[in-house]
Amino acid sequence: MLNLREQKVNENIEISLVEDPESYLIDFSNYIHKFLAYLWEQPKVVSLLLLNSDIKVVKEVFAPLFCNNFYQNILSPYTVEENLLYVISLLLMDEIDKLNSIDQINNFLDQTPCGYLLKELKDKSDIQTFSKTVIQKIVEKIEVTNSGKRLNLNIENLIDEIKNNEKELKKEYKSVEDFEEMIFLKNTDNSMDGEDDKNNKKSSHLETYLNNNKKTSELFLSKYMMNLDKKELEKIKDNYKGQENMNGYIDKFINDCNNDPDLFTSDKFIDKVYKEKYSKLLLTFYRIDFFKLIDLLDLFIESFLSSIQLLPYSIKCICKIISVLVKNKFSKIKKVQENTFIAKFLFELLFIPLFTNHTQLLLMI
Repeated sequence: MLNLREQKVNENIEISLVEDPESYLIDFSNYIHKFLAYLWEQPKVVSLLLLNSDIKVVKEVFAPLFCNNFYQNILSPYTVEENLLYVISLLLMDEIDKLNSIDQINNFLDQTPCGYLLKELKDKSDIQTFSKTVIQKIVEKIEVTNSGKRLNLNIENLIDEIKNNEKELKKEYKSVEDFEEMIFLKNTDNSMDGEDDKNNKKSSHLETYLNNNKKTSELFLSKYMMNLDKKELEKIKDNYKGQENMNGYIDKFINDCNNDPDLFTSDKFIDKVYKEKYSKLLLTFYRIDFFKLIDLLDLFIESFLSSIQLLPYSIKCICKIISVLVKNKFSKIKKVQENTFIAKFLFELLFIPLFTNHTQLLLMI
Protein backbone atom coordinates (compact mmCIF):
# COMPACT_ATOMS: atom_id res chain seq x y z
CA MET A 1 0.00 0.00 0.00
CA LEU A 2 2.86 2.37 0.79
CA ASN A 3 4.45 1.64 -2.56
CA LEU A 4 1.15 2.20 -4.37
CA ARG A 5 0.59 5.48 -2.58
CA GLU A 6 4.03 6.78 -3.54
CA GLN A 7 3.84 5.74 -7.18
CA LYS A 8 2.30 7.86 -9.89
CA VAL A 9 -0.64 5.89 -11.22
CA ASN A 10 -3.01 6.38 -14.13
CA GLU A 11 -5.52 9.15 -13.39
CA ASN A 12 -8.38 6.81 -14.28
CA ILE A 13 -7.46 4.40 -11.48
CA GLU A 14 -8.73 5.19 -8.01
CA ILE A 15 -6.98 3.66 -4.99
CA SER A 16 -8.63 3.82 -1.59
CA LEU A 17 -8.97 1.94 1.70
CA VAL A 18 -12.36 0.34 2.32
CA GLU A 19 -14.12 -0.35 5.61
CA ASP A 20 -15.24 -3.83 4.59
CA PRO A 21 -12.47 -5.51 2.56
CA GLU A 22 -14.20 -8.91 2.75
CA SER A 23 -16.97 -7.63 0.51
CA TYR A 24 -14.41 -6.93 -2.21
CA LEU A 25 -12.16 -9.96 -1.69
CA ILE A 26 -15.16 -12.31 -1.19
CA ASP A 27 -13.94 -15.88 -0.49
CA PHE A 28 -10.29 -14.95 -0.98
CA SER A 29 -10.33 -13.24 2.44
CA ASN A 30 -10.81 -16.63 4.10
CA TYR A 31 -7.54 -17.85 2.62
CA ILE A 32 -5.74 -14.71 3.78
CA HIS A 33 -6.91 -15.19 7.37
CA LYS A 34 -5.90 -18.85 7.36
CA PHE A 35 -2.54 -18.08 5.75
CA LEU A 36 -1.69 -15.39 8.32
CA ALA A 37 -2.86 -17.64 11.17
CA TYR A 38 -0.59 -20.39 9.82
CA LEU A 39 2.39 -18.04 9.72
CA TRP A 40 1.68 -16.97 13.32
CA GLU A 41 1.59 -20.57 14.51
CA GLN A 42 4.64 -21.65 12.48
CA PRO A 43 7.59 -19.32 13.24
CA LYS A 44 9.90 -21.77 11.46
CA VAL A 45 8.12 -21.01 8.17
CA VAL A 46 8.66 -17.29 8.76
CA SER A 47 12.37 -17.88 9.40
CA LEU A 48 12.65 -19.86 6.15
CA LEU A 49 10.84 -17.09 4.32
CA LEU A 50 13.33 -14.51 5.65
CA LEU A 51 16.36 -16.68 4.93
CA ASN A 52 15.36 -17.40 1.34
CA SER A 53 14.00 -14.02 0.27
CA ASP A 54 15.87 -11.30 -1.57
CA ILE A 55 17.88 -9.38 1.03
CA LYS A 56 16.52 -6.03 -0.21
CA VAL A 57 12.94 -7.28 0.30
CA VAL A 58 13.88 -8.51 3.80
CA LYS A 59 15.33 -5.12 4.71
CA GLU A 60 12.56 -2.95 3.30
CA VAL A 61 9.45 -5.13 3.74
CA PHE A 62 9.70 -8.35 5.75
CA ALA A 63 11.86 -7.15 8.68
CA PRO A 64 9.61 -4.13 9.48
CA LEU A 65 6.46 -6.22 8.85
CA PHE A 66 7.27 -9.15 11.11
CA CYS A 67 9.02 -7.17 13.84
CA ASN A 68 6.68 -4.18 14.16
CA ASN A 69 3.31 -5.36 12.86
CA PHE A 70 2.74 -9.07 12.39
CA TYR A 71 4.00 -10.19 15.82
CA GLN A 72 2.63 -7.15 17.64
CA ASN A 73 0.10 -8.07 20.34
CA ILE A 74 -1.35 -4.90 21.86
CA LEU A 75 -2.85 -6.92 24.74
CA SER A 76 0.53 -8.33 25.77
CA PRO A 77 2.81 -6.54 28.27
CA TYR A 78 5.82 -7.65 26.19
CA THR A 79 6.66 -5.74 23.01
CA VAL A 80 8.56 -8.75 21.63
CA GLU A 81 6.31 -11.80 21.36
CA GLU A 82 7.57 -15.35 22.00
CA ASN A 83 6.89 -16.20 18.34
CA LEU A 84 9.19 -13.39 17.24
CA LEU A 85 11.87 -14.52 19.69
CA TYR A 86 11.61 -17.99 18.21
CA VAL A 87 12.09 -16.59 14.69
CA ILE A 88 15.12 -14.58 15.89
CA SER A 89 16.56 -17.71 17.54
CA LEU A 90 16.27 -19.70 14.31
CA LEU A 91 17.90 -16.92 12.29
CA LEU A 92 20.73 -16.57 14.81
CA MET A 93 21.27 -20.31 14.80
CA ASP A 94 21.54 -20.35 11.02
CA GLU A 95 23.88 -17.35 10.91
CA ILE A 96 26.25 -18.49 13.64
CA ASP A 97 26.34 -22.03 12.23
CA LYS A 98 27.61 -20.62 8.92
CA LEU A 99 30.59 -18.88 10.56
CA ASN A 100 33.87 -20.69 9.93
CA SER A 101 35.98 -18.75 12.43
CA ILE A 102 35.69 -16.56 15.52
CA ASP A 103 37.54 -13.90 13.54
CA GLN A 104 34.49 -13.49 11.28
CA ILE A 105 32.83 -11.26 13.87
CA ASN A 106 32.67 -8.43 11.31
CA ASN A 107 30.37 -10.59 9.15
CA PHE A 108 28.03 -11.33 12.05
CA LEU A 109 24.64 -9.57 11.59
CA ASP A 110 26.12 -7.48 8.78
CA GLN A 111 23.46 -7.01 6.07
CA THR A 112 21.85 -10.36 6.90
CA PRO A 113 18.17 -11.28 7.43
CA CYS A 114 18.76 -11.61 11.17
CA GLY A 115 20.67 -8.34 11.31
CA TYR A 116 17.88 -6.41 9.59
CA LEU A 117 15.24 -8.01 11.81
CA LEU A 118 17.17 -7.17 15.00
CA LYS A 119 17.67 -3.57 13.83
CA GLU A 120 13.90 -3.12 13.86
CA LEU A 121 13.79 -3.76 17.62
CA LYS A 122 15.00 -0.20 18.22
CA ASP A 123 11.45 1.01 17.53
CA LYS A 124 9.99 -0.97 20.45
CA SER A 125 8.67 1.30 23.20
CA ASP A 126 10.29 -0.53 26.15
CA ILE A 127 13.69 -0.50 24.43
CA GLN A 128 13.39 3.21 23.70
CA THR A 129 12.36 3.89 27.30
CA PHE A 130 15.45 2.07 28.58
CA SER A 131 17.67 3.96 26.12
CA LYS A 132 16.23 7.28 27.24
CA THR A 133 16.97 6.42 30.88
CA VAL A 134 20.59 5.64 30.01
CA ILE A 135 21.31 8.62 27.79
CA GLN A 136 19.38 11.43 29.51
CA LYS A 137 22.08 12.33 32.06
CA ILE A 138 24.75 12.27 29.37
CA VAL A 139 22.84 14.64 27.11
CA GLU A 140 22.19 16.97 30.04
CA LYS A 141 25.91 17.05 30.91
CA ILE A 142 26.89 17.76 27.30
CA GLU A 143 24.34 20.57 27.18
CA VAL A 144 25.76 22.14 30.34
CA THR A 145 29.49 21.63 29.76
CA ASN A 146 29.93 21.49 26.00
CA SER A 147 26.82 22.71 24.20
CA GLY A 148 28.67 25.21 22.02
CA LYS A 149 31.42 22.94 20.67
CA ARG A 150 31.58 19.48 19.20
CA LEU A 151 34.08 17.06 20.75
CA ASN A 152 36.75 16.25 18.20
CA LEU A 153 39.50 13.63 18.45
CA ASN A 154 40.34 13.61 14.76
CA ILE A 155 43.74 15.25 14.36
CA GLU A 156 43.16 16.15 10.72
CA ASN A 157 39.87 17.88 11.60
CA LEU A 158 41.50 19.75 14.48
CA ILE A 159 44.30 20.94 12.21
CA ASP A 160 41.76 22.19 9.67
CA GLU A 161 39.77 23.99 12.40
CA ILE A 162 42.88 25.79 13.66
CA LYS A 163 43.87 26.82 10.14
CA ASN A 164 40.36 28.12 9.43
CA ASN A 165 40.39 30.05 12.70
CA GLU A 166 43.73 31.58 11.76
CA LYS A 167 42.42 32.69 8.36
CA GLU A 168 39.34 34.29 9.91
CA LEU A 169 41.35 36.12 12.57
CA LYS A 170 43.91 37.37 10.05
CA LYS A 171 41.13 38.94 8.01
CA GLU A 172 39.75 40.70 11.07
CA TYR A 173 42.98 41.52 12.94
CA LYS A 174 45.78 42.04 10.44
CA SER A 175 48.25 43.45 12.95
CA VAL A 176 48.02 40.67 15.59
CA GLU A 177 51.18 38.62 16.11
CA ASP A 178 50.03 35.93 18.58
CA PHE A 179 47.28 34.11 16.68
CA GLU A 180 47.82 30.99 18.79
CA GLU A 181 46.61 32.88 21.86
CA MET A 182 43.57 34.26 20.06
CA ILE A 183 42.60 30.87 18.63
CA PHE A 184 42.83 29.40 22.11
CA LEU A 185 40.55 32.08 23.56
CA LYS A 186 38.09 31.68 20.70
CA ASN A 187 37.68 27.93 21.25
CA THR A 188 37.78 27.57 25.03
CA ASP A 189 35.99 28.75 28.11
CA ASN A 190 38.02 31.63 29.59
CA SER A 191 36.76 30.73 33.05
CA MET A 192 38.27 27.22 33.05
CA ASP A 193 39.87 26.54 36.41
CA GLY A 194 43.12 24.70 36.82
CA GLU A 195 44.34 22.32 39.48
CA ASP A 196 46.92 24.67 40.95
CA ASP A 197 46.82 28.30 41.99
CA LYS A 198 46.43 30.76 39.14
CA ASN A 199 49.73 31.93 37.77
CA ASN A 200 51.18 35.28 36.97
CA LYS A 201 48.74 37.41 34.93
CA LYS A 202 51.63 38.34 32.65
CA SER A 203 51.52 34.85 31.14
CA SER A 204 49.34 34.18 28.13
CA HIS A 205 45.99 32.48 28.64
CA LEU A 206 47.29 29.35 26.94
CA GLU A 207 50.43 29.20 29.08
CA THR A 208 48.38 29.90 32.20
CA TYR A 209 45.98 27.10 31.33
CA LEU A 210 48.86 24.66 30.73
CA ASN A 211 50.56 25.62 33.98
CA ASN A 212 47.34 25.26 35.94
CA ASN A 213 46.71 21.83 34.43
CA LYS A 214 50.13 20.23 34.74
CA LYS A 215 48.74 17.17 36.52
CA THR A 216 46.25 16.54 33.74
CA SER A 217 49.00 16.92 31.15
CA GLU A 218 51.29 14.51 33.01
CA LEU A 219 48.46 11.98 33.34
CA PHE A 220 47.72 12.23 29.62
CA LEU A 221 51.36 11.67 28.65
CA SER A 222 52.09 8.89 31.15
CA LYS A 223 48.85 6.91 30.91
CA TYR A 224 47.41 7.56 27.46
CA MET A 225 50.43 8.38 25.30
CA MET A 226 52.68 5.48 26.30
CA ASN A 227 53.89 3.15 23.55
CA LEU A 228 52.13 -0.21 23.87
CA ASP A 229 54.30 -2.69 22.02
CA LYS A 230 54.14 -6.45 22.53
CA LYS A 231 56.61 -6.44 25.44
CA GLU A 232 54.74 -3.67 27.27
CA LEU A 233 51.42 -5.49 26.82
CA GLU A 234 52.93 -8.68 28.21
CA LYS A 235 54.12 -6.73 31.28
CA ILE A 236 50.58 -5.39 31.79
CA LYS A 237 49.23 -8.93 31.43
CA ASP A 238 51.52 -10.09 34.26
CA ASN A 239 49.66 -7.71 36.59
CA TYR A 240 46.42 -9.64 35.97
CA LYS A 241 47.57 -13.20 36.68
CA GLY A 242 44.61 -15.44 37.43
CA GLN A 243 42.10 -12.99 35.91
CA GLU A 244 40.89 -14.90 32.87
CA ASN A 245 38.78 -12.12 31.38
CA MET A 246 41.55 -9.51 31.49
CA ASN A 247 44.12 -11.98 30.15
CA GLY A 248 41.85 -12.80 27.23
CA TYR A 249 41.29 -9.10 26.59
CA ILE A 250 45.02 -8.28 26.57
CA ASP A 251 45.84 -11.37 24.49
CA LYS A 252 43.70 -9.94 21.69
CA PHE A 253 45.94 -6.85 21.49
CA ILE A 254 49.11 -8.94 21.77
CA ASN A 255 47.95 -10.98 18.76
CA ASP A 256 47.22 -7.75 16.87
CA CYS A 257 50.80 -6.64 17.55
CA ASN A 258 52.09 -9.79 15.87
CA ASN A 259 50.63 -8.47 12.60
CA ASP A 260 51.58 -4.82 13.17
CA PRO A 261 54.22 -4.16 15.89
CA ASP A 262 53.59 -0.38 15.79
CA LEU A 263 49.80 -0.61 15.94
CA PHE A 264 49.47 0.76 19.49
CA THR A 265 52.43 3.13 19.59
CA SER A 266 51.98 6.88 19.85
CA ASP A 267 54.99 7.82 17.71
CA LYS A 268 52.92 8.54 14.59
CA PHE A 269 50.52 10.67 16.60
CA ILE A 270 53.33 12.69 18.18
CA ASP A 271 55.07 13.20 14.84
CA LYS A 272 51.81 14.38 13.29
CA VAL A 273 51.18 16.88 16.09
CA TYR A 274 54.64 18.39 16.40
CA LYS A 275 55.19 19.03 12.71
CA GLU A 276 52.28 21.49 12.80
CA LYS A 277 52.72 25.23 13.24
CA TYR A 278 50.56 25.43 16.39
CA SER A 279 51.55 22.07 17.87
CA LYS A 280 51.12 23.16 21.49
CA LEU A 281 47.62 24.45 20.79
CA LEU A 282 46.71 21.36 18.77
CA LEU A 283 47.76 19.00 21.57
CA THR A 284 45.92 21.13 24.13
CA PHE A 285 42.64 21.02 22.19
CA TYR A 286 43.01 17.28 21.70
CA ARG A 287 43.70 16.69 25.40
CA ILE A 288 40.74 18.84 26.52
CA ASP A 289 38.30 16.90 24.33
CA PHE A 290 39.96 13.60 25.21
CA PHE A 291 39.28 13.99 28.94
CA LYS A 292 35.77 15.32 28.31
CA LEU A 293 35.05 12.20 26.29
CA ILE A 294 36.43 9.96 29.04
CA ASP A 295 34.11 11.65 31.55
CA LEU A 296 31.14 11.05 29.25
CA LEU A 297 32.09 7.40 28.72
CA ASP A 298 32.41 6.91 32.48
CA LEU A 299 28.99 8.47 32.92
CA PHE A 300 27.55 6.23 30.19
CA ILE A 301 28.93 3.05 31.79
CA GLU A 302 27.70 4.13 35.22
CA SER A 303 24.25 4.98 33.84
CA PHE A 304 24.01 1.75 31.82
CA LEU A 305 25.01 -0.47 34.75
CA SER A 306 22.71 1.32 37.21
CA SER A 307 19.79 0.82 34.79
CA ILE A 308 20.61 -2.75 33.78
CA GLN A 309 17.64 -4.15 35.73
CA LEU A 310 15.38 -2.14 33.41
CA LEU A 311 16.81 -3.76 30.28
CA PRO A 312 13.83 -5.38 28.51
CA TYR A 313 13.51 -9.12 29.05
CA SER A 314 13.51 -9.81 25.30
CA ILE A 315 16.93 -8.15 24.90
CA LYS A 316 18.35 -10.23 27.74
CA CYS A 317 16.97 -13.34 26.04
CA ILE A 318 18.58 -12.48 22.71
CA CYS A 319 21.94 -11.80 24.40
CA LYS A 320 21.69 -15.18 26.15
CA ILE A 321 20.79 -16.94 22.88
CA ILE A 322 23.83 -15.42 21.15
CA SER A 323 26.03 -16.46 24.08
CA VAL A 324 24.84 -20.08 24.02
CA LEU A 325 25.06 -20.42 20.24
CA VAL A 326 28.60 -19.01 19.88
CA LYS A 327 29.86 -21.20 22.74
CA ASN A 328 28.29 -24.26 21.11
CA LYS A 329 29.83 -23.33 17.76
CA PHE A 330 33.29 -22.43 19.10
CA SER A 331 34.07 -24.56 22.15
CA LYS A 332 37.34 -22.74 22.89
CA ILE A 333 35.94 -19.22 22.60
CA LYS A 334 37.12 -16.80 25.28
CA LYS A 335 34.79 -14.60 27.30
CA VAL A 336 36.02 -11.41 25.64
CA GLN A 337 35.27 -12.90 22.20
CA GLU A 338 31.84 -14.07 23.32
CA ASN A 339 31.10 -10.57 24.59
CA THR A 340 32.16 -9.13 21.23
CA PHE A 341 29.39 -11.09 19.50
CA ILE A 342 26.84 -9.88 22.05
CA ALA A 343 28.08 -6.28 21.78
CA LYS A 344 27.71 -6.42 17.98
CA PHE A 345 23.97 -6.84 18.52
CA LEU A 346 23.50 -4.83 21.71
CA PHE A 347 25.41 -1.70 20.79
CA GLU A 348 26.13 -1.62 17.05
CA LEU A 349 22.65 -2.66 15.93
CA LEU A 350 20.46 -1.48 18.79
CA PHE A 351 21.70 1.27 21.08
CA ILE A 352 24.13 3.26 18.92
CA PRO A 353 21.42 4.02 16.30
CA LEU A 354 19.09 5.00 19.14
CA PHE A 355 21.67 7.19 20.87
CA THR A 356 22.53 8.83 17.54
CA ASN A 357 18.91 9.90 17.24
CA HIS A 358 18.76 10.98 20.91
CA THR A 359 16.43 13.92 20.21
CA GLN A 360 13.59 11.54 19.41
CA LEU A 361 14.26 9.59 22.62
CA LEU A 362 14.24 12.68 24.84
CA LEU A 363 10.93 13.80 23.35
CA MET A 364 9.27 10.58 24.46
CA ILE A 365 6.54 11.04 27.09
